[in-house]
Amino acid sequence: MSGKDVRTEQSFARDESHLPYRDPTNLRARIGWQQRWSIMSRAERFLVLLALGNFLAFLLGVFWLGGDAAQGRTDGQHYWLGYHGKLREVSAGVYRYSALHLLSIFFTHGAALIAIARANERVRDMDERAH
Repeated sequence: MSGKDVRTEQSFARDESHLPYRDPTNLRARIGWQQRWSIMSRAERFLVLLALGNFLAFLLGVFWLGGDAAQGRTDGQHYWLGYHGKLREVSAGVYRYSALHLLSIFFTHGAALIAIARANERVRDMDERAH
């Protein structure tokens, strides 16, 4: 055997020094959601709350209307919203509302993800400056 460090799986499993959250100098691993929230700008917090509120409003709409357009269908002048395989006939306006609200989820969640990524970048910069 050469002078290499040979480690068994058992000894590797007990040694947790390779885990980033065990490193006390790693700010990204130690910082919680409350600190991340305080690092975010007002606009970023607004986007996260907007995405959350929009998603909750969509869920309420699905339950109140009996489904959504993604699971529904159209047939000429008839429109149905779907939910778990059950269809409910609705007006064209309600169907369009459901389709547009579903589309808005992608935009608000995309904006929230960008806001979170920007805040995480600031945390990473703080961590690099600390070292």
